[in-house]
Amino acid sequence: MMETNVVSFNDAARARDESIAYISDEALRSAQPVIDAGSCHVALDRCTIIMQAKTSRYALFKDLSAAFPKQRRIAVLGHKGSGKTVLIDMMLKRRAVQKGRVIVNSRLSWSVSFVQYLDGRLTLRQNMIFIARVLNVDPSYLIGAALEICNFQQGQLKERMGNMPISMRRRIGLLVYLLGNFDCHIIDGPLRGMMFGQMNERLEAMMSAVTSRDYIAALSEPRQVPSNCDLLHILYNGRLFMFEDVARGMEIYQSLPTPENPNPFAGQDDKDDGSDDESVAVDLM
Repeated sequence: MMETNVVSFNDAARARDESIAYISDEALRSAQPVIDAGSCHVALDRCTIIMQAKTSRYALFKDLSAAFPKQRRIAVLGHKGSGKTVLIDMMLKRRAVQKGRVIVNSRLSWSVSFVQYLDGRLTLRQNMIFIARVLNVDPSYLIGAALEICNFQQGQLKERMGNMPISMRRRIGLLVYLLGNFDCHIIDGPLRGMMFGQMNERLEAMMSAVTSRDYIAALSEPRQVPSNCDLLHILYNGRLFMFEDVARGMEIYQSLPTPENPNPFAGQDDKDDGSDDESVAVDLM
């Protein structure tokens, strides 16, 4: 039996002059379900991430456990600097943890805005042929789809990818992303804010397809949460808390004061102090 860290919202619930009900730690703990890691796309088991600053080392996450279950559409809300990008990197195993385990049971996508696999030295045609072979699809199909969705002309197939605007590269990346047929989509920001350029019907349909599957979206504003989200995590002061009631979770997030220091363990000794965080149970066995 493993445990997940819980945010204490006692003071945060009263942070604004609004009639937000008092929320005790006991109520938060009782609201947290027990989830088996095998039923999750990804689960974090007592993970610690040590960050290196210019003059010190600090734990961004300390003994952090969390579960991201399958057949759910999940949003993670956190203030700027709270560690959302690091959290995504942990899930994708692009960043190693100093302690703990990251348990992955599904084919997670790369982040939707990630397009670094498009080689800027190659032409659009060369990139499409290479990617089509990796994905085992017909290169002519991928090239045709890129032309139609991105409104390219035939002559632009000979243009180097590095010379194309970022909006065009991200449209191509979105097409490749969907062709990957992943179990769970990783969204690292609001889709509308990713510079896909001028919208058209096909691009709108592709963006909708991203959120039609299971997803984990790391966002900073409640208004960015997709309308079909059915599970919410709040990332605050190095801890994650799960809300089945998405609307309630967003209300609580909006009541939280912006942390003066998003890295709560900065300046502390990064050795295990032997103390136990207030926590609730998540079964990771």
